Amino acid sequence: MPQKTNLNVNPYYEDFDATKNFYKILFRPGYSIQGRELTQVQSILQNQIESFGRYAFKQGQMVIPGEVGLNTKLDYVKLSSVSEVAISEGNDIVYKKYDITQLIGQQVVGLTSGVIATIISVNLATEESADTIYVNYLTSGNSNTEPTFRQGETLEVVDGVNTPLLVVGTDGSVLPTSISITDPDSGNVTSIESPAMGYASAVKVAEGIYFINGYFVRNKEDLLIIDEYYDKPSAKVGFVISENIITPEEDASLYDNAIGSSNYTAPGAHRLSISLSLKEFALDAITDKNFIQLITVSRGVIQKKVSPADYSLLENTLARRTFDESGDYVVDNFAIDVREYAQKDNNNGIYSVDEFGLYNGLTSSESARKMIASIGPGKAYIKGYEIVNKEIKYLEINKARESLSSDNVTLKTKGLPSFTITNVFGSVPLNKEGSDLTAYPDVFLYSSFNDGSIGLNNTELTTDHRQTLDRRGLIFNSNDALKTITIQVSSTTTLIGNITDGTFQNLIGTLYFIKSRSDVGSPTSVGSVKSISYAVVNKPLINPSVSVKFLELTVTGSKNELDLLLLEYDNGDAEYRRRFYLTEGDAQNQTNEFGFIVDYRQSITPVIGKVKPSNFYLQQRAPGFNSDSDIILSKGRLSGGSSAYNAAFGFFVF
Repeated sequence: MPQKTNLNVNPYYEDFDATKNFYKILFRPGYSIQGRELTQVQSILQNQIESFGRYAFKQGQMVIPGEVGLNTKLDYVKLSSVSEVAISEGNDIVYKKYDITQLIGQQVVGLTSGVIATIISVNLATEESADTIYVNYLTSGNSNTEPTFRQGETLEVVDGVNTPLLVVGTDGSVLPTSISITDPDSGNVTSIESPAMGYASAVKVAEGIYFINGYFVRNKEDLLIIDEYYDKPSAKVGFVISENIITPEEDASLYDNAIGSSNYTAPGAHRLSISLSLKEFALDAITDKNFIQLITVSRGVIQKKVSPADYSLLENTLARRTFDESGDYVVDNFAIDVREYAQKDNNNGIYSVDEFGLYNGLTSSESARKMIASIGPGKAYIKGYEIVNKEIKYLEINKARESLSSDNVTLKTKGLPSFTITNVFGSVPLNKEGSDLTAYPDVFLYSSFNDGSIGLNNTELTTDHRQTLDRRGLIFNSNDALKTITIQVSSTTTLIGNITDGTFQNLIGTLYFIKSRSDVGSPTSVGSVKSISYAVVNKPLINPSVSVKFLELTVTGSKNELDLLLLEYDNGDAEYRRRFYLTEGDAQNQTNEFGFIVDYRQSITPVIGKVKPSNFYLQQRAPGFNSDSDIILSKGRLSGGSSAYNAAFGFFVF
């Protein structure tokens, strides 16, 4: 399809005719060059490009992928007010309501909740709707439990200069308080309540190139809100083609720049511009040929979407060779989060109940049998083909609710798993006298030593760099984790030099920290961790002085608290520090601080499995064992830290 703009008019008179089979313009010396001839040089080349393009592509087909995606979980926030800011008008300073379109791309923070979000689009207020911002939430607030801003709280622009304060509306007080929903099949219109915060729907297209009217036209990245306050839209979205002639009076870059700057006395030639802009139409709307449809959505579900051009023969060959030499592999990992299908009892589910008591069209019992896996952005090569995910996609998964029983089936095996173990303390109580006889007690498998460190359990020398506690006979459970943190000791009474192998457990055996705070910053709950090993270290990256010492401490506690709270910052603290206290009362009153975190390592889950013992036997006596006088088969290390004899045992599990 050729361009729509007719150039065979004054002043261009471009009368190229492909049926005349002119493929070159042959200029001759001594004859002036016509403006029409220069234009037709481009037309001949464009005709060749268009002929190939029409062979390889259809009108509106994607050439270089500008990925098109639907987001029905775009968070909107209706604003009850936007503050005025000072601006200059001539020689006067006046106060006017801030234009919130200037906030796109900036971050805002809730002054009460501490939640931070990025503004990606806005809607200005009208008689029927309030100012609305559309955001991507970045954090979960001061308590790490808040998914959104709070209703009625004030928002502030992060690092903003002369920027406004935004006030979040409350349900029923900001327009629209209700919205009309049209059924795409029957045309029936129903009205539902519209809260102050919720989900909107948007179509996003990445930068790419499309075959338009015989040209390969670039589109810019764009986001179009197709339903401002509803997450189950019905619409068709695509590009509207605009052809325009641009003059130097409209674009100063077209003036002659032969002298290094624009020469306004030499305006030069005009330009033909082709641009693409996203636009939404109703599902039953009739569109003209200037509309290139990209995506069709019904009730929030994609029905049809444009796909890249099919170079199947070449792509299949390259994919086969890639798979032969490299197999399947991931380039950028996909973040995966599995959540409940239905929102119930604060379970962080995806779909809330609607006015008909349904969860995305499913009854309560049907939704209970399903879950949702969210797949984040990433890139992989599967069977040699490139798989790119540029936005979060939600996959519906059926929960395992069936079982299969088989009787009298013989399983072939090469034998039970066996291990050779040393440093045995006690033994597996298969038939221990005086205990409850349990044929198959539980044996837990750990990914770390029981002391969370080097496995010496307080048998190391008192002069060794790292000191541990004796945890023989103590266990971890499945909710426990280990984490090594570096503390800068700030206490003036409990100094880092006071901590020794003998005083370690009494002084810092338990450390307390603030878990959550009230709206005014006062502690509302206090947590604690148990210390199990320590070392005094230098940290050149934090302080290059060798005289400055830090306490490197390995602690154990709840995995969730260690992962979420034992970081080097606390958003609720005045100096954003994660502080420790020696007593629970000091933590409640925020007095007598012991120190604060300056560095940490990732937490470790010690319990990685559970097995049943089948057999436990002496495999080899160790050198040093005296069969005449010794009655203990294995001693490991003695209490003073010196080595003794250490036998090896065989251990079968299933």
